[in-house]
Amino acid sequence: MISNSILIRILKDTIVITETLEKNINKLKKNKNISDIYFIKQIENLEDELIYCTNIKQIKELLNSKSNSNFKKDFINCSNILEKLESKKFSINKLWIREENIFNSSSKIKIK
Repeated sequence: MISNSILIRILKDTIVITETLEKNINKLKKNKNISDIYFIKQIENLEDELIYCTNIKQIKELLNSKSNSNFKKDFINCSNILEKLESKKFSINKLWIREENIFNSSSKIKIK
């Protein structure tokens, strides 16, 4: 769990309007309940990233889904996703880091 933090994910192919982003960051910084703001650029889709960060070969293996296409529905309905990830040797340090020279704060995230 990420406590006292806001995680902002800038999605692949998203056009960021700098002025709007800066205003939003400033609003977040003024909030006394927020200690850190992390930026993580999504390089691939979530399924590809989870495969890369675990010891699975296909995404259906993570939640024992009937097929890869059933994974998203199963993921949304899963109540113990952290346990499932840990059982497949999930490494948060690998999350969205494969593209070099991209500002990425994912290494600062700690699972408690």
